[in-house]
Amino acid sequence: MEGFEGQPPSSLITRYWAPGWNSVQALNRFQAEVGGPLRGGDPGRRLFEFQVCDEIPYFTHVPAQFELAQGQWLVVAVHHIFGSDEQSLPAAGIAQRAPEPYLGLNDRDMAQLGLEQAALVGFMRHAAAYQLPVRRIPSLPEGIAGLPVGLPATLGLQPPFRVQLLPGHKEPAG
Repeated sequence: MEGFEGQPPSSLITRYWAPGWNSVQALNRFQAEVGGPLRGGDPGRRLFEFQVCDEIPYFTHVPAQFELAQGQWLVVAVHHIFGSDEQSLPAAGIAQRAPEPYLGLNDRDMAQLGLEQAALVGFMRHAAAYQLPVRRIPSLPEGIAGLPVGLPATLGLQPPFRVQLLPGHKEPAG
C-alpha cells in the first residue's frame, strides 16, 4: 500500500527524488558512484538529439508602436484575480467576487466622450452590438480602453482590437 521501497531498474526511473534530499543531490543515490553511471546499467537509448541553433527565432515580429487614432480606441485585456481565470467562475464563492462587465477608460477619454462613472458606452464587434458601463481607470493611457476578460458577458471578445465608442443607449454604427 505504501509503494515500492527498493531501487527501481534504471530504465524505469522517471525522476530523481529521495526523502530528505534536494533533487540534484537525489541523483547521487541512483548512481553507482558520484558522477558515474546509473545503478542497474544503461537506462536506454536517446531518441531525440539536441540541435544547436545559431539563430533564436524569438521576437522576429515586433508590433508597431501604438498611435492614437481619431475616434477609435484600442481595447486591451484587463485581468482580475477573481473571474478572469476559466476555472474561477464555476465556484460560487469566487464568482461572487468577480466584477461585472465594464469598459475601462481614463479621465481624459471619459471627458472627451462626455461620460461619467457607470454611464453606458456602446461599440460594435463582429456585427454584434455591446453596451457596457464605463469604469474609471486612471492608469490607462489615452486612446486605450480596458475590457475584463474571462467573464461570461465578454467571452466572444478577444482583445486587442480597435473600436469606435459611442456614449449612451445609441446603437453603434457598424
